[in-house]
Amino acid sequence: CCFIVSLFGIVGNATVIYASLRYNAIQLDKITLIFIRNLAVADTSYTICYVLPPMIATVLFDGRWVLGKVYCFFSAQLCFVFGCVNIAVVLSITTYKLRMVTNPFYSISKTTVQVGVGVIWVFSLTPTILSLTYKSSSNFSADIGNCITSIYFDKAARLPWGIALGLFLMLPMFIITVSNAILCGVAIKSSKRREERGNYKALVTICSLSGVFVVSWVPYIIYNIWIKFDGVVPPLLRPIAWHAVSLNSFCNPILYTLTNRRFADYVKGILCFKKRGKIAVWT
Repeated sequence: CCFIVSLFGIVGNATVIYASLRYNAIQLDKITLIFIRNLAVADTSYTICYVLPPMIATVLFDGRWVLGKVYCFFSAQLCFVFGCVNIAVVLSITTYKLRMVTNPFYSISKTTVQVGVGVIWVFSLTPTILSLTYKSSSNFSADIGNCITSIYFDKAARLPWGIALGLFLMLPMFIITVSNAILCGVAIKSSKRREERGNYKALVTICSLSGVFVVSWVPYIIYNIWIKFDGVVPPLLRPIAWHAVSLNSFCNPILYTLTNRRFADYVKGILCFKKRGKIAVWT
């Protein structure tokens, strides 16, 4: 089941990237689309690098790690990068939409956003660099079926790692939650006004994306808080935290399909085996 979810996550996010670039199949503004594509790239990279290969290997070899120490080390370290990009991009989407709602005349160039996204990817290396600075190792954890870095349990790194979690996880999640609550309120009001129906559909997409994102990351936040104050984590909390984050990558393409008519039509065309020339191209 987990294998199927991961596989569909990769296919779904790849479809998001291709359909939005080739057919303009997601009905959102150009700035939001830049964020959506980078979110899909981060989700796909996370699944390919950290989720799918270990899942296949552990299933085939009865829960044993057979991919070697090098892969174990790099996959555990690199997952921080993709996770941080995920958080930063969703934060950017919600704050951008909130700014557009509060100031309809606000504008920003595509070049500025593209540079900003590049900065996000570079800045997201910080937790990995911090982990490497403390010479953390990576070990296979049978309860999540994957490798996990020792930085979580390093007492010497408790303060800097706690600060990093606050800056890269806790604070962004708080801002995303508050911004999303405001956007949902605006969406409800827009639904009652016929002239704002287009804005309502875009807000529903962003609210759904941010809402599912926050919910899927809550167990991971609880896990990190628990490990800082107690050290002894309940047996079920760790696998729930890891698998909930992984499930988020699968959910995003489904949300676009449910909340965006144009993308839903494109997906329907693929599932019905329509030829490329018969799939609508929007401009």
